[in-house]
Amino acid sequence: MSSQQDPLNKRKRALSLTEGSLLFERAKKKQKKATEFCLKEWTLIKQRDAKPWTHDEDLEANTGPLITGVPRNASMLGAFLAIMTTPLLYSLRKALGPSFNIKTYFKIMALRIYIQFTEHPPIRGVETRPLYNAFLRASSDFSAKFPKVPCWSTWSKHFNNWAFPIAWCRTHLSSAFGSLVRGVPFYVLDEKLKRYTGNSPYIRQVLTKPDKIGHWISELCVLLAQDIPFCTGVYPLTSCKAAGEKTSVLTLIEWAARKMHRLPAGKNPTLVADSYYLDTAGKKHLNDTKIPYICSVNPVRFRSQCDVLKREVGGSHGKWAAIQNSGTGELAVHVMDPTVGAKYVFTNCFKEQTRKKLRAHQIPVWGEYRYAFSACDKLNLQMAGHYWPFRRMTWSHSIDSFVFTVLLFNTYNLYRFANDEDTSIIGTKDAMIDLSFSLYAHAEAMH
Repeated sequence: MSSQQDPLNKRKRALSLTEGSLLFERAKKKQKKATEFCLKEWTLIKQRDAKPWTHDEDLEANTGPLITGVPRNASMLGAFLAIMTTPLLYSLRKALGPSFNIKTYFKIMALRIYIQFTEHPPIRGVETRPLYNAFLRASSDFSAKFPKVPCWSTWSKHFNNWAFPIAWCRTHLSSAFGSLVRGVPFYVLDEKLKRYTGNSPYIRQVLTKPDKIGHWISELCVLLAQDIPFCTGVYPLTSCKAAGEKTSVLTLIEWAARKMHRLPAGKNPTLVADSYYLDTAGKKHLNDTKIPYICSVNPVRFRSQCDVLKREVGGSHGKWAAIQNSGTGELAVHVMDPTVGAKYVFTNCFKEQTRKKLRAHQIPVWGEYRYAFSACDKLNLQMAGHYWPFRRMTWSHSIDSFVFTVLLFNTYNLYRFANDEDTSIIGTKDAMIDLSFSLYAHAEAMH
């Protein structure tokens, strides 16, 4: 019986393999047609035939940004109050509830700032109550200058109860940041994965990030004169896979586009972003709203264009290729950079200079992208080593710690910008200690 079944099974297997091969060939043809359709308006630009491509605005001649609401030669307290205006504080009180008091809040924050910049992360097992001991040291220093410094129970209660709400950070605080800056040629959308290993519904694990695990907080940053970074918006992501929630990248692109202010001539500034943020929907939104962009992309999202570029470049370091869309004017560039590896950058705001020659080693778009994209990196490097040194109670406090640090460094960078010709600008730690005492004195003077 088995000898009769073997030839039959062999024929069935042969037929199934044939059918599989046919299906595979059909799928390949279908994919080829789809690729050809996607690329019908795209023209390959080879390295040897390329001309220079230039942006409408000179991104690297960054002398135009203006700061509004911050007086010339402003102090740290003046820069802080330029952000934390009375309307913003009222919006915070509305978000936190009737127990919020502005005078008490300033005193609590003054002690918080002092602790954050005078204490170091505790060594496990050395102290049983490290934050309590740190507060006693700060309270002693403040008591030498001010009467009736809040006790530990009062300070710790308000410190934990008055954390920045996430929705308030995305809207009111981000608007307050952004309202101070005008005339910026480009805004940069990037993120910080703030390390957190406790229980949180919004935890993310990204092994390519330095902190590996924590909360994803998108940042919108600009560069002021002398390449001083300034954050104009924060967007903590609260998508939760377990609950079926998801924050789309289009949501983040739309949020960033709303936060950008037009240039004096009425033009839109350029949005620069890394490969996480741009997909087909986001690219369409930017083109439809006529917002210039220079974005690194994930080749999986734009496989048709990126496969053509990859075949042209291969794996040779320093080599590049580009394709242009004749309909939209978009340009896609693929470069093998010796330091960061393979990168794909899309843009809709570069024009070909047909009468000029491309200089040796010059790569269209790539230099402008690398310079502009440094804005968020500069801010994150500034803040590194200056976060709240003690463990907070919950995941929402962890996000609050990051956003509050952004607020403090925005204050410091406003102070630097307002005193650009003064050689007596003090360093970060001294500036924050000065802010803590002056903020407490300001609170004492309030009615």
